[in-house]
Amino acid sequence: MSELTQTQADALIAMKKIFNGRNRKIAKSGESGIFELSDEKGKNTFYFDIDRRGKIEFKCKFQERYETNDVLVRLDINSPDHMNPDGTKVGRNHIHIYREGYADRWAYDIDKYGFEIYNSFQEYFYRFCEFCNIIVPDNIQMVL
Repeated sequence: MSELTQTQADALIAMKKIFNGRNRKIAKSGESGIFELSDEKGKNTFYFDIDRRGKIEFKCKFQERYETNDVLVRLDINSPDHMNPDGTKVGRNHIHIYREGYADRWAYDIDKYGFEIYNSFQEYFYRFCEFCNIIVPDNIQMVL
C-alpha cells in the first residue's frame, strides 16, 4: 500500500468516477460485491466495495479504494462503534475518510459530512456515490 499525501487523497476523492465493465447489479441483502471504476480519462483505477452481509437486518458498508488497497472513503451503517487513534469513540453509523499518516483509521459521525439516517439501502448508496463523485449509470440494478 502506498502512502498518499492528503492533497493526493483529497484530489482522488474529488475526481469524477465512472463504472467500468458491464456488471451493474448491486449486491442484495446478505451479499457483497466489488465494482471497478475509473476517472473519466481512464488514467486512474478505483474500486467500489459494497457489503450487505451481517446479522442485523439493515447493515451495510460502502467503500471507495484507489488502485488496490488505499481506502479513500468508507461508510459503515449499523456497524460496531469505532475507536479512533486518539481514543475518541464514534457511534455505529460513521464514515472513514483518508487521513495522511493514518489511512482509514479515523472515523467521524456521518452527520458531520452531510449524511442522515436514511430509511433505505438505496438512499445510502446514492448519497455515498454523490459524496465520492461516482457517476451512477442509468442501467444500475438494485436487488433488495
